[in-house]
Amino acid sequence: MPRKILLFSLFVFFSSPLFGQNKYFKYLEENESKLINELFTVNIGLMKLKNVGSISDMNPLDSEKALTSLIDVLGDVPSAKLKKKESVMKALKFYLQKCPSEKKNGVMSNIEILEKRLSLSETDSIDNSVVREIFLEYKKSAALQNIAKLWFENYENPFYILNASKKIVERQIVSDRAICDSIKANDSAFLDYLISGEIEKIGTVYVVTYYVYSRLLDKKIANLSVVSDSENLSRKVREEFSKVFPEIFNIDFGTLTVDATDDAKIFLDDEYIGKTTARLDFVIPGSYVLTVSKNDYEDIVQNVTVSNYEKKTVSIQPTQKKELQIVKFYIEPLGSKIFINSVYQGRTPFSKALPIGNYVISVKNDLFEDLRYSLKIDNIEKDEKIIAYHLKSKDINLNFKLKRTLYYVSFWNFTFSLITTIPTMIFAYHFFYLYGEAQTVYNVEHNITSSNLDEQYAYTEEGIKMKNAYVSTYAAAAVLIAYTGLSLGWMFYSLATYLNVLEKKDFIPILDFYKNEDGVDNLTFGVEIKLK
Repeated sequence: MPRKILLFSLFVFFSSPLFGQNKYFKYLEENESKLINELFTVNIGLMKLKNVGSISDMNPLDSEKALTSLIDVLGDVPSAKLKKKESVMKALKFYLQKCPSEKKNGVMSNIEILEKRLSLSETDSIDNSVVREIFLEYKKSAALQNIAKLWFENYENPFYILNASKKIVERQIVSDRAICDSIKANDSAFLDYLISGEIEKIGTVYVVTYYVYSRLLDKKIANLSVVSDSENLSRKVREEFSKVFPEIFNIDFGTLTVDATDDAKIFLDDEYIGKTTARLDFVIPGSYVLTVSKNDYEDIVQNVTVSNYEKKTVSIQPTQKKELQIVKFYIEPLGSKIFINSVYQGRTPFSKALPIGNYVISVKNDLFEDLRYSLKIDNIEKDEKIIAYHLKSKDINLNFKLKRTLYYVSFWNFTFSLITTIPTMIFAYHFFYLYGEAQTVYNVEHNITSSNLDEQYAYTEEGIKMKNAYVSTYAAAAVLIAYTGLSLGWMFYSLATYLNVLEKKDFIPILDFYKNEDGVDNLTFGVEIKLK
């Protein structure tokens, strides 16, 4: 019987890794969101504009402005929706990137065959059987099986995040497809879209033509022209691209403008979008929760629906004031700093009107222990609430000894640096003087002129040694001078803190009758918080 128990125990011990949490699958769970985020991100690159006019007429800053303003516009677009073929091609390319296939006897994998077939197809329609086939291939992949269902459920939704490259691509004499397959947007993934174009200046007017190439469809999907002067170029780029973005990203964006009172914070679905006035140019049609928050006023929450191409304006004015409870902080020693929710409010004695809620109160004083506690206001009362407390003092004698020791250390540190710096400076000057004198004598004796400078004293073995000696000592002197300056600053700082504590220590004799249980001088009095 004991033998059977021993054999069973050994089996459980050695087989437990098989039945336990596999590290590989745990790794996939932790990186699942990263894979999904990468799969549902549209990467966009911008190529430097080609100048088709006279170079002398062109201002390089205006050409750069035409691209940087476009980057700013793309940064305001929250999401994109790909066409069905684009979504499928994105999934195929992502699979080939994460799971590179090994060709056996020159035979292509099923995914490679699908990618090749769809690339050569001129139609944008995709049969559902192709989508199911990709889903099954994802399920077979150990690296992608956990995100297969998420892709299948969302590949046609407006879920794709825009990643516009901040680095401008230099012009290249290759195809747009080759550029997309070789350039990464912000070093994250290869390009799905490439925006290129031309710029020409006619008089004071710029004519900029943009081309939008889709690597997923392997063709140009949009082009537009912007005609503007230098001053209004950024605004015109935003206006013109706002017109074609619905065609490029397949979303009929709306515009939402919110007007609120001064200093009111505006949130859309809990995301901060502005203060006082906010405007969003690219809002995905749908319903949102709009919140306007202002200090000492009740928040206003309102449902907002934005339709296709709608330009909606909402005006919200918080008018109902919050009921406030007056709280007086009487915390000794007076002059202690008060913080509410980590924000400095003032010094005690101190009063503050607070609305209903929970607060973290912090009190700080250099010679007393910090105080931190929670204050909960459940209801508003007419009478003020008083918080009375006396901070527990630190061991002033110990603090004094510590500051005094630090001052002594800084003083002797400065003395040591001064003692080492002055002789080093003298030696450096001495070596420099010897080197200069030896070089002058040598050059005169050997008749050194401008025609034979390579034979002067500095290039002789003795001259090189002398030069290295004075350069080394000068470098050491420079380091020591910097060190001495820092030491002097530390000494003055330590002296100031030491004198400050020394001044406070004068009060200790008055309080000497406060003893701890061991009879040692140590102020430790304090009382509990009292709310009156």
